Amino acid sequence: MPVKAKRLLRILHRVKALPRHLKWLLFIAFIGLFAPLISNDVPIIAKIEDDIRFPIFEKSLHQWGWTNQFVSIENIDWTNTSMPHIMPLVPYTAKAIDIKNGGYLSPFDAQRISSWRYRHWLGTDDLGRDCLAGIIIGCRVSFL
Repeated sequence: MPVKAKRLLRILHRVKALPRHLKWLLFIAFIGLFAPLISNDVPIIAKIEDDIRFPIFEKSLHQWGWTNQFVSIENIDWTNTSMPHIMPLVPYTAKAIDIKNGGYLSPFDAQRISSWRYRHWLGTDDLGRDCLAGIIIGCRVSFL
């Protein structure tokens, strides 16, 4: 067995031996650390004009005021584009408002969406914000 696989198995056995509350803490820390890669409305990676770009990182750098590169791709509608791209698991941010699916929509209610990819898995709040995206960002805030 390769050395890296043995190290990974040792780490997994150590995590398995941890008490349940520490496992939950590690899970919340993992979600908090990788929240932008799990829940976001821009792709993780995309091919734009024959160039491979990482819009999710460009958006973060733009929000922090470090670059203006994101402005050039800010208005792309990723739901209806033919450009190849990889979206995060939850295609919403905690601040994004879905007007068509607002008003405390349950996960079991009929949702007006273009495909199952844009389903609100935990429903929406009164304004139409995705509840799962809010929980993920909440984990990030708790972690930080």
